Amino acid sequence: APGRAVGGRLGAPVGPRILVSLPAAGLRRVFVAFLLLAAARNLLDPPAVELAGWVAGGAAAWGFALLLGGFAGVCSCLFGVGGGVVVVPGLVFLHGGFSFQAAAATSLIAMIPTALRGAWISARQGRVEAGFARWLVVGAVGAAVLGVVLRDLVLKPDWLALLFGCFLVFAAWRLWRAGGRTTSAG
Repeated sequence: APGRAVGGRLGAPVGPRILVSLPAAGLRRVFVAFLLLAAARNLLDPPAVELAGWVAGGAAAWGFALLLGGFAGVCSCLFGVGGGVVVVPGLVFLHGGFSFQAAAATSLIAMIPTALRGAWISARQGRVEAGFARWLVVGAVGAAVLGVVLRDLVLKPDWLALLFGCFLVFAAWRLWRAGGRTTSAG
């Protein structure tokens, strides 16, 4: 997790720079494509078992962790995602040796500094609705306990991957359907 956290902190400042230079329609199309790609990977080849992956260990694993964390940092500021959509599939499908549950838990730890840095940068740019964010935090922290119980005790990894893939397809559809309409409060 340290390599992914460092990479995420380094990648987080890049996202806002890209964000302010891209038109909203182009950004939406890129994000929809990104969501559908991650969904297809989860729906077509759910990670029911730990895969061998192509990054075995040693220096290659640290380099991979830095690159994956950096990419997640950029995506966190561009799209508001990083851990679930970037890091979890990266750990399960590319790195290997991670179960779906272990990848999700590792991603959560690695994304804390990334999310904090990205949020700080976004707040400095005036893109954070602080009052609304407070209530999101309360709901998310409370629901995280339920999520851990479901992830660890109730749902099998292949079902988690399928449910996540369906969620990503739904999110992509909603974003695409929104078209030119503005969906943010800011």
